[in-house]
Amino acid sequence: MDIGTILTALALVALIEGAMFALAPGGMKRAMLEIIDLPEETLRQVGLVLAALGAAGFCALALLL
Repeated sequence: MDIGTILTALALVALIEGAMFALAPGGMKRAMLEIIDLPEETLRQVGLVLAALGAAGFCALALLL
């Protein structure tokens, strides 16, 4: 895994985030308002699960490609 792969992954994240705000700004605002009401522990657990899935997927793709 080299720095180019990591930078490519970060660019893809920026592309997806930007596209979501550009294509559905109202939906993103509503999602953020709903997130405010969630308990911190729930957000922490969701964040950990997503981070683990992302890391596993990234490593799997790095091994396959």
